[in-house]
Amino acid sequence: MTPDRRDQIGQLYARIGARLAAITAGRYGVPHDVAVDAVQDVFMDLLKKEDLAARVAAFDEAEAFRYLLAAIVHRAGRELKRRATIDARPIETIEALLSERGLTSRPPPIEMAELIRNSLQQLRSPYREVLAGLLLERQSAQQLAVTLDRPVNTIYQQTHRGLQMLKQQLDAVLKR
Repeated sequence: MTPDRRDQIGQLYARIGARLAAITAGRYGVPHDVAVDAVQDVFMDLLKKEDLAARVAAFDEAEAFRYLLAAIVHRAGRELKRRATIDARPIETIEALLSERGLTSRPPPIEMAELIRNSLQQLRSPYREVLAGLLLERQSAQQLAVTLDRPVNTIYQQTHRGLQMLKQQLDAVLKR
C-alpha cells in the first residue's frame, strides 16, 4: 500500500471514525467499546487490503460513510454474537454433559448448583479460577484474560480441560 493511500485512510478515520462509532453505539444499541473496536478493525482491514482500500477510495465521502457503517455494524454484530455464544456455552455444556451421561434423575437445581460449586472447589488452581469466573461470575473469556493476566487462548484451553475435569468429578459424585 502506498504511503499516500495510508494517509487517505488515516484522514478518513480522523474525519468519520468517531461518528461511525457513535452511530453504531447509539442507533444500533451496540456497547460503545464494541463499536469502537469494530471501527478500528474495519479501518485496519482497509490498511491491510489494498483492493478494499481502493474500492473505498473510489467512493465519495457519503458513500464511503454508508459502506463503512454497514461493515462496522456487521463486525459489531458478529462480535456480540460471539460474546453471547461464549457467555452461554459453559452452562449449556454442563447440561449437555449431564444429559449425555443419561443422568436424567439428577438432583434439584439448588442441590445441583451446590454439587457444581463443590466440584469446582476440588479442581486444581488454574482450572478452578477460570471455570469459577465463567460459570459463577459469568465473565467472558476476554474479561478473565485481563483479570487473571493470562492470554485468552490459555483461558480457552483451561476452560476445555477444566470442563473435562469437572465432568469427571460430577460423574463420580452423581453415580454414587
